[in-house]
Amino acid sequence: MDNTTSTIIPKALTATFADISKTYDGTTSATAGVGTLSGVETIDAGKVSVSASAAYDQRNAGSRIVNYSGVALSGDEAANYSIATTATGAGTITPKALTATFADITKVYDGTTSATAGAGTLSGVETVDTGKVSVSASAAYDEKNAGRRTVNYTGVTLSGSEAANYSIATTATGAGTITPKALTA
Repeated sequence: MDNTTSTIIPKALTATFADISKTYDGTTSATAGVGTLSGVETIDAGKVSVSASAAYDQRNAGSRIVNYSGVALSGDEAANYSIATTATGAGTITPKALTATFADITKVYDGTTSATAGAGTLSGVETVDTGKVSVSASAAYDEKNAGRRTVNYTGVTLSGSEAANYSIATTATGAGTITPKALTA
């Protein structure tokens, strides 16, 4: 009688994860892309799956590397396989859309629609970026006559060290008043 023992070594698999995307939120947090396994034996199809935690390599908007950690197998036949505990994939962080509002403005009637833009305020900036994004625009009243008027803002742009993580509509409207010009007799 032969008393030898043998060991079946688990087969090494490779995991790939689907590309992912998110809107900029000031963090590297990510939801793992769907994992696909290469090398599973046909007889075990559907009986082994993969999961992992994911994080972007940087928090900024753009094409990013996604780092997967804690890569693990599960399922009825998982014990027959092995896998590296880390992997990389691809992802995109898209700029977050902001909304700009402009303070009401006033001028004395001068026969033109020219205006100086009111102070701009941004809605939607992530707390981590407070004070690092600002807005500017050109302004013009909708007509030249005295009264309460709509102010049209064009060329609305973002600036600052974190501006590339955001997007904004290039036009906006606000309010303003053209006061009558005092005449002397």
